This record gives sequence, structure tokens and C-alpha cells, in this order.
Amino acid sequence: MPGGHDIKGSVLKSFFDQAMKDCGLKCLNEHEREFYTNVFVPAFKKNPESVFISFALSNTAPSSSVVAHEALHAQHFTQDKFREIDDRYFESSLSKEEQEYVKAKLCASIDVTRRS
Repeated sequence: MPGGHDIKGSVLKSFFDQAMKDCGLKCLNEHEREFYTNVFVPAFKKNPESVFISFALSNTAPSSSVVAHEALHAQHFTQDKFREIDDRYFESSLSKEEQEYVKAKLCASIDVTRRS
């Protein structure tokens, strides 16, 4: 089970927009309302390109490692230059067989074809 997630603000906005359309804030539980009101709305207003990072407190990995890992995912999927350097490193440092092995292992939990 993943220890965390990086979620584009636009994805969360779609979720919250649908919830508001369906039944307003009463569709959300107490924690979702708190997140929506105090975190999501202000951050999304400030920057609609925001990426939100979440992690499980009961994860077996240290929280700092999970957050750092998800921050790298967020950079990879939102910053073209970062992704270009990341991809170049992956392609130049691993053989084709090693690349396929890594992709096969990752496919079980993430979309390795995701580019944005």
C-alpha cells in the first residue's frame, strides 16, 4: 500500500466541485471540510497549479521519507525540466533490461506512462 500520494489541485477541485454540486459541505466529513476550507481553497486560489501531498501516519516508512518521495513525484509530473533531467538519468544510468524491470515493478502501484 502506498505510504502517500501527490495529487494535482485540479483533480481535487473536480472532486470538491462535484461534492458541492451534489450536496454542498454536508457531503464532506469533518476532516474533509476542514481540509477543504483551511487548506485546499486558500492554496488553490493562490496557485491553481498546486499539488497536494498526503501520507499515512501509520506507514512503515518514516513520514519525512514519504513526503520527500511524494514531493519528487510532484516535481516530476509538474515541472518539465525536472522530468527531462529525471528521464535522462533513468535512460542513461540503467540498461534497457533494468529499465523494464523497474517499470514492471512500479506498474503494480503507479501509472508509469503518466506524463503530467
